[in-house]
Amino acid sequence: MKKRNIFTSIAVLFFAILVCSFSVAEDTSDGMGPTSGTCGSRLTWTLSDGVLTISGTGAMSNYTQNGGTPWEARKASITKVVVGSGVTSIGDYAFYGCSKLATVNLPTGLKTIGAC
Repeated sequence: MKKRNIFTSIAVLFFAILVCSFSVAEDTSDGMGPTSGTCGSRLTWTLSDGVLTISGTGAMSNYTQNGGTPWEARKASITKVVVGSGVTSIGDYAFYGCSKLATVNLPTGLKTIGAC
């Protein structure tokens, strides 16, 4: 009987972990795509109230003119970009097509800015 209780406990724990992992997933119920994710091997991005924030350390990924940025579906809503102090480069075409972008805050440690 104890074995059944152990297996039941493990199953309940697994279910709880599964439910928690879905509950912390980004809400994209508006159908526009995610509001956070990764944009480099050690960089993350978040978009809130028109402000795109790039955080972490290292280089941003490069993108193309044809799209592909993780915030592609939401680029029309970006009005400001804040790049954190650990970011060393801005990728190619990172903000291409962000038609409402008016302000960009760059860190002093930034080494390169990609094309377009």
